[in-house]
Amino acid sequence: MIEETNTIEQVTRPGGAEESCGRESHPPLPGERIRGASVPRVSPVAAFAPFGAGPGHLLIVACFMALVGVSTLRAQTTGAVPVPAVEAFPEMLPDWAAQAESPLQPLTLQHAQALSAAGNGFELPALSAQEVAAADAAAQARTGHIRPGPFRVGLVRSVGMQPLRIPDDCDVVQPLPATGETVWLLSIRSPGSFDTRVHLSNVDLGRGRLIVYALTDGGPLVRGPYDKLGPDGNGDFWPASLAGDRLFIEVVGPDVPRAEIAEIVHGDVDPDHPLGGDAPEGTPGSCELDAMCYGNPPINATARAAVGRMNFVVNGESFVCTGTLLNDLDSETFVPYFLTANHCIDENVNLATLQVTWLYQETPCAPANCPYDSCLSSTPSLSGLPNNVNATLLATSGATVGNDATVLRLHGGLPPGIGFAGWTNNESAGVVGVHHPHGSWKRAFFGEYHSTSLGCGADCGCFTPANYAFYSDVDGIVEPGSSGSAMFTSSGQVIGQLYGSCSLCPDAFDCFHTGDYCTQYGEWGQTYADVSYWLQLGGTLWVDAANTTPPWNGLQSDPYLTVSQAYNAAWDGSQIKIVAGNYLQNLTMNKQITLKAVNGLVRIGN
Repeated sequence: MIEETNTIEQVTRPGGAEESCGRESHPPLPGERIRGASVPRVSPVAAFAPFGAGPGHLLIVACFMALVGVSTLRAQTTGAVPVPAVEAFPEMLPDWAAQAESPLQPLTLQHAQALSAAGNGFELPALSAQEVAAADAAAQARTGHIRPGPFRVGLVRSVGMQPLRIPDDCDVVQPLPATGETVWLLSIRSPGSFDTRVHLSNVDLGRGRLIVYALTDGGPLVRGPYDKLGPDGNGDFWPASLAGDRLFIEVVGPDVPRAEIAEIVHGDVDPDHPLGGDAPEGTPGSCELDAMCYGNPPINATARAAVGRMNFVVNGESFVCTGTLLNDLDSETFVPYFLTANHCIDENVNLATLQVTWLYQETPCAPANCPYDSCLSSTPSLSGLPNNVNATLLATSGATVGNDATVLRLHGGLPPGIGFAGWTNNESAGVVGVHHPHGSWKRAFFGEYHSTSLGCGADCGCFTPANYAFYSDVDGIVEPGSSGSAMFTSSGQVIGQLYGSCSLCPDAFDCFHTGDYCTQYGEWGQTYADVSYWLQLGGTLWVDAANTTPPWNGLQSDPYLTVSQAYNAAWDGSQIKIVAGNYLQNLTMNKQITLKAVNGLVRIGN
């Protein structure tokens, strides 16, 4: 960790003005590729974390928020980055890299209980049948051509003509004389919502902190804390959903906060019973297979632990799909690269609304022939599971011109018990898909590979085999919400992600007709061409002042010329390895990154 050997001095210009830190322009970021579109950039979190350390020396003369200082870091001398390969194998997230959640407990719990008991606080009108019908129609218009496609589980509701405002509309304002702080509490209810999510905007908490919580039978369920301008530093964010139809927003701090709530997400589908109750035999779901009931082979446990349930908002509706974490070729870092389908997430989706929930699965497996959603005694509450919110879009490819793939880098750390799937371009080796049908707990689909769509029936209208692999149904079924899920080899390698069935088949999509169609998986070989840079990079960006000839892309083979280039391309949680030398530049840093010196002394600063 950082070993500071000198005091930090504030630098002022003549007349008392603070010295500003030099910045270099942001070079084009390699590897970012969207066919026919540009990649949005995400603002860094306004926070600074200590650097990593080990043997060696890194001498920094840098500018941090108009402060200049000298630090000595001991960094590890490292070997070569692994040579790019045509395949990778699954790997579990080690305990040292996992980040367990430690949410704060509410200070306003008694107030929240009193508000709930009295039915006080802000309350929207009951959701009408017309609102639900309109949401269903909009969802059908967006995804009805894909069978199965994303599954609608909720809809966005406006709180009214004007947003709710903190502190103006708070139900409770209570000074805390002992600390000189004040606590503010706002309650919001959308009657009948199974799970509720709030959109916070124009947030400025000053020196305070904000949490969002719900009251459950097991105690308060908390999201946060959040500080300053929120997790993305832009005053706008969507905390993960909470069970029930009422949530509470608590702010504590010495400064008067500012925040607005213009809309919430009302979950009108019960995540534990997405079909409204036990599904009778022969309807979708009765032939679903619990993914936790199989050993290795045929299901690789590490790859199964890489599968996440996605929830996101598009055009006022909330949908679920499935995605998978991918292993990369950097042995030192564990970056949450995440594969799903383009028809779930493309460049038009607000990624701030994306929530990926982990470990939604039966433990132990459900009994044989268990009805679709009646064996939930061993399934954890969805809202109580770990999750990641928000992501950066790295590459996406449309279904007709490409292979319907999207690769993201999720924001935040990963919880314990998560795996990273391997990958291979051997598309014929797929055995099983692991997915979240209707947003329910993990299920398994076993398929048989066909090299062409001829094995799927002459009239099925499949896409080109140049971009897709075809699998007929051996056991199980894919359903709405399964979209984007990976087909795995028995060794836990991804061969592609689910688009859906061939477009003209089947006549009926249920457990009586599973042999009438093929499923189409976008081939991994096509996706790898778009994301090979990121998988080679992993979470390590290299810098070498001796590399004066472009390209400069941060790989060890083509390191950046300056630390500024690497820093501009870095993200929270990444590391920068700097080859010994002098780097005459100033830096302003506000990302949570690690700097490491390689092969000797590194000096940064003028």
